[in-house]
Amino acid sequence: MKENLRESLRQKYSLDSFVGDHPIFLNLMSTLERVANSNLSILLIGETGTGKGLAAQFIHQYSSRFSRPFISYNCGAGPDTLFESQIFGHVRGAF
Repeated sequence: MKENLRESLRQKYSLDSFVGDHPIFLNLMSTLERVANSNLSILLIGETGTGKGLAAQFIHQYSSRFSRPFISYNCGAGPDTLFESQIFGHVRGAF
């Protein structure tokens, strides 16, 4: 069952599921492929509705970390003061 879910996610976020032929879009897809093949930590920023979540999911699906959990965090939904501790952790009792 787990493998079926992984395969359905791979199909949903495959290169074939993205449609566009504008040079900027093609450049973006090329960049996403390169990033997915690297071992970098990535922070996607941009306006609401620009597809950051789709890009993040695509990167995860094609990365070597695919078998590990994908956790999406909406920075705009939480308080500014807790962002760093929620992303990078904190020492117990620090607050």
